[in-house]
Amino acid sequence: MTFDLFCRLVGFLWLLDLVCYQPIFAVFFGKIESSGYQTSNPGYTRKLKLGWLLSALALMSGQRLLMLAGSCFFYVVFRHYYIDSRWSSIRRGAGAPGFMSHWTAVYLMLMQFASFLDASGRLPEQFLFQMRIDFAVIMICAGAYKYGVGYWHHDGMEYGCVNPFWGYFWKLFLRLNPKHWAFRGQNILASGVEIAAGVLMLFPATRVVGAVSISLSFLYVALLIRLGRLAWLMMLLPFCFFPEIGPSLTHGTPVHVQTPPALLQALEALSWAFLAMLPPVKFMQYYNLFANKSLPGPLQKWVSTYANQVPIIMWRVFTPDVTNFYIRIYSEDPEEPILDEKVLSLSSWKNLWLKLRFWHVTESIASVSVFTTLKYFPSNRKLFEDKLIRYSQSLQLPARRLRYEYVSIHKLPDRFIFVHVGNFRVDLDHLTVTEEKLRPDFDFTAPSKFSPVRESASVGSFTPK
Repeated sequence: MTFDLFCRLVGFLWLLDLVCYQPIFAVFFGKIESSGYQTSNPGYTRKLKLGWLLSALALMSGQRLLMLAGSCFFYVVFRHYYIDSRWSSIRRGAGAPGFMSHWTAVYLMLMQFASFLDASGRLPEQFLFQMRIDFAVIMICAGAYKYGVGYWHHDGMEYGCVNPFWGYFWKLFLRLNPKHWAFRGQNILASGVEIAAGVLMLFPATRVVGAVSISLSFLYVALLIRLGRLAWLMMLLPFCFFPEIGPSLTHGTPVHVQTPPALLQALEALSWAFLAMLPPVKFMQYYNLFANKSLPGPLQKWVSTYANQVPIIMWRVFTPDVTNFYIRIYSEDPEEPILDEKVLSLSSWKNLWLKLRFWHVTESIASVSVFTTLKYFPSNRKLFEDKLIRYSQSLQLPARRLRYEYVSIHKLPDRFIFVHVGNFRVDLDHLTVTEEKLRPDFDFTAPSKFSPVRESASVGSFTPK
């Protein structure tokens, strides 16, 4: 596993990304959200698609200058759409798939630039070391968060397995008792493997074992849960821990810039500074969320700003707050399904373009993120309604009145049940949202049983309100 082969594999995944994005490319990447999705900007999206295609091929070419140019393109595009727009757009920056794509582009670019600047290989090796530590910490935090929200109390992956909009085999899992050993085993392994593998990846003697464990775990998830592009990228990224990557970083670099030693030392120092900041940033995030406390004012503000700008996130993928419900969408003029279990089923191919759109994990993240606003910002009803209206507009359908059916997944002692607990109706002519609660005892704003989620001071922050 050389660095060039690693880049080729990443380029191939991003080429597949371009193909899979086609049903929603203009909606996600076109500059149309601010105009209420009234125009598709075909010229802009064509250029972006062409740049994406050429950049993916450049990464696969094996030519270091082309690979660097491709990495820079993806960094700029991913930074804008996946990071800088993640709090303002209803697309939510594509969630974890977007974050990890940007994360990958950053490190490819850093290591390639370093290979041109430092013929000795010390600087690119330092950035590879930073990438490995950063990835290991992400995995440790992912497992720790799952533990903190109830996975080891048997409140975790089972929701995703039986959720028709996330699980490939939901009908099969729906037959099992919620206390079945398969669910209990998955929950403990989902959290435990990430923590253990993350720790193993911190040490040279065991890092390959940890890396292979993560790759295999995401292979399992890819075959079970509809995480799409995220699962396959997460299977690939642990390859950076293979021993051949480091020595191959400078091989094939056509030129080496005569770089002042002071600049190389400064860049290496910045890498160490990033690693030094990881523990306090992670501590702040967990302290804010789980202890419901803030650091002293100026320190909290500075560290929060730093974490958002880098960015350093708290990995909260596939937890019950996201998977213990799903949303059906219907047009009310005329009455017809836009998104339901049948639309996602392999047995129905009535509207292929719509099916491909809702199959895409990025679309799932966008729609779910609208409704998790009810849990994350319960006092800000306007924020939720604004998101729901904008998401409805993004569907670009002739229907002007839409009904969103909120289906909650409940665990009984011996089975799972789906309960239609309420409706949210959107009138796109008058830009209004009305709520109809069908179960008076159900609270749309309540987090899952073991979740620490509560309202924070602002979007993108865990600081208590």
